[in-house]
Amino acid sequence: MICMYKTLILSLGSSIMSDDAIGHVITQNLIKKKVKADIIQLDTDIFKLNLFFNNHKRIIIVDAIQSSESPGTIHVISYLDFEKEINGK
Repeated sequence: MICMYKTLILSLGSSIMSDDAIGHVITQNLIKKKVKADIIQLDTDIFKLNLFFNNHKRIIIVDAIQSSESPGTIHVISYLDFEKEINGK
């Protein structure tokens, strides 16, 4: 992938699964607004994620998650918090 910008916005989800498509809806709006970022939409093939993580200073992942909060709540998770959660620390 050729990187034009320092920021990658990556949406995950399924365009046929109602609320799971929110990431794609958001990135489609960002594309229309001509946001200065590389924007990629992936469906459920998360195994391709590592193909996009090189050469960007910032990576923003937009995805629907299950939480105890009200639908539509925006969660901001830092890389360090994400890493702690994955590693169980």
